Amino acid sequence: MTWQAKTITGGGGSGVSSWRVVGLWAVVLVCCVAGCGEVPPDPGVLTLQWAAGPALTCQEAGLETVEVALMRKGKAVFSRMYPCQEGAAYLDGLEAGRYELRLTGRDAQGTETFGGVAQDVRVGAGGETWLGEVAMSALPGVVTLRWFFDDGRMCAHNQVEWVWVQVYNEAYYDVGRHRFVCDWGEAELGELQSGHYIVEIRGEDGQGQRSMASVVGLEVTRGGRAEVEVALAGVKGVQR
Repeated sequence: MTWQAKTITGGGGSGVSSWRVVGLWAVVLVCCVAGCGEVPPDPGVLTLQWAAGPALTCQEAGLETVEVALMRKGKAVFSRMYPCQEGAAYLDGLEAGRYELRLTGRDAQGTETFGGVAQDVRVGAGGETWLGEVAMSALPGVVTLRWFFDDGRMCAHNQVEWVWVQVYNEAYYDVGRHRFVCDWGEAELGELQSGHYIVEIRGEDGQGQRSMASVVGLEVTRGGRAEVEVALAGVKGVQR
């Protein structure tokens, strides 16, 4: 394809090259894209302090590090790690706007044991925002419970359709009770505070007749994840 220059004649009879017209539009286009010299706002600074809990030091909480993250739409756009003992963070070079701030405290093994959240944190352009102290609290533990029978994991063969899981704390207060489809083979017990628990697992047939059962003890730690295998045994006096 070839480009040909043509002359555009105005009322005064003078000619203006189309190359000049094209050049003018190119300048306009570049200005639109680049903002015609528009200066972006200066980055902001956010400062804050943290606490493991009321009158609780990092050492007492067993915390080694604290991760400070700024979130937008559930995704981290800024993250930095600090020794917990520093107790404060200075975050610079931030784009002005609104964020959600998340603190994650980790122990010496890297397990996330404490956490804290501050909603609607606003960072201004070119200035420093003091957020104050953000309190953390202990994170719950999660236990994955898997069940099986003395002859394998065949629920239908053992006439078990449902598995009930009843959780008690160490003082035998009722923590929760849930029913699961036996064929799932496992259940996740979440939001458990650290401590000792007693768990009763019962297998029932389609008519609600209990035929299999077992009781186990669980130890849950802050932010910990554990897996437990439980063998369901026949209940005395029940014919299968």
